[in-house]
Amino acid sequence: MKVCHGIVVSLVASATLTLSTGYTATVTDLPVLSQAAAATAVVSKDQTCSSLENRVTLTIEADRTDATFKCGDSFPALKPKDCGKHDDCVKSKQKVTDDQEKKKICKDEYCIHVVQLREVFPRATRTDKPDTHTHTLSIPIDKRAPTIVWYHCEDTDKQQSCKVQIRVKAPASAPPPPPSNNANTCEKDGHVSKLTALHEYPIKFICGPGRVLQPLQTTHV
Repeated sequence: MKVCHGIVVSLVASATLTLSTGYTATVTDLPVLSQAAAATAVVSKDQTCSSLENRVTLTIEADRTDATFKCGDSFPALKPKDCGKHDDCVKSKQKVTDDQEKKKICKDEYCIHVVQLREVFPRATRTDKPDTHTHTLSIPIDKRAPTIVWYHCEDTDKQQSCKVQIRVKAPASAPPPPPSNNANTCEKDGHVSKLTALHEYPIKFICGPGRVLQPLQTTHV
């Protein structure tokens, strides 16, 4: 907030403000939070793993990409541990330079089956904020299978852990495209055109040259 000559102005990303004095001010180039940054800005209690009994359950809906959780102060360490800076990754058996290729995830509740994140979700990313122990998992919608994955938040001695379950939903199936007009033109003798009625689209068809629609009554089929 800024105060100018007794007038309070709330700053936004880009706006033109006309004040009562007739003066026009343009406010631009202010920082705007990205989707991932906005997701990690505020983490609710339900998203915080803070006790052994407090399992966190998150769902990435069919039309969403992100899930954010926080490891509480008593359980600050994230499990599974990612590939080290100079370690070999499990799948590739070779050094990996892309940090996202080093990220790992659990495929079972007890974190026994550990795999690379992108082995489960190609092009997925995980953004970590070490200062707040906040983690945001981002999974592209396209070609995503329904899956349940896990993380653990461990105490400093790595003796106990709080579990984070993330349910990933597949994208909704897109309706088939409407048929083209040419495909619905009846021109050949003895040819039967089969059309499928869809709730989303009206059916359109054309009688070819020299042909008439039967029956003639529009209320009959």
